[in-house]
Amino acid sequence: VGSEMCIRDRYDPIMGNAIVFQKNTNNVHSLNTNALSRMHLSSTALWIASAKGINVLDTLTNKFIEIPKSLTSAILDKSIEDILIDRKNRVWLTTFNDGVYLFDQLANKVHHFTISNLASGLTTNKTTQLLEDHNGNIWLGSFDGVYHFNSDLHKFNHLSKTTGMTVSSLMQDSNDKIWIGTWESGAIKLESLNTV
Repeated sequence: VGSEMCIRDRYDPIMGNAIVFQKNTNNVHSLNTNALSRMHLSSTALWIASAKGINVLDTLTNKFIEIPKSLTSAILDKSIEDILIDRKNRVWLTTFNDGVYLFDQLANKVHHFTISNLASGLTTNKTTQLLEDHNGNIWLGSFDGVYHFNSDLHKFNHLSKTTGMTVSSLMQDSNDKIWIGTWESGAIKLESLNTV
């Protein structure tokens, strides 16, 4: 293992090398764990979701970036399932059992949506997937179906026909249809908000 970033090699398609980033207990500027769930690439940063929160890697320097304290204190040691940076540069995080976190980077403010906050609209804290559709709408998959974020009311609307379904994936096709992948309930094509 090499430098402060746990570099083993640098990937080169011709040479076949790779840089490996791992947790290094002797270095606070390494990954917080090797148990990673999702990654999201923004313009120059790789946001990494893990079983112990998130890390952000500057892809130009290959160094980890300090995360704002307002966000790190909110999600410290939380198991992050999915991560999304939307077109407004907000960071969305789903968790295994602590609802959804929304970090507004411009305002440096964290919003936490859980079932204990009835105004959030959530019926479960076990959230799994995030999707920003072509129109900038945010979709959320969970252990209790699918939600659509109402940005005017700042709450999630539950698609009642998906109640009880555990959502494993969300995607949008070229015809603007939302596809929902589930554990044990098959695949669902959402034609419009009124069909599910």
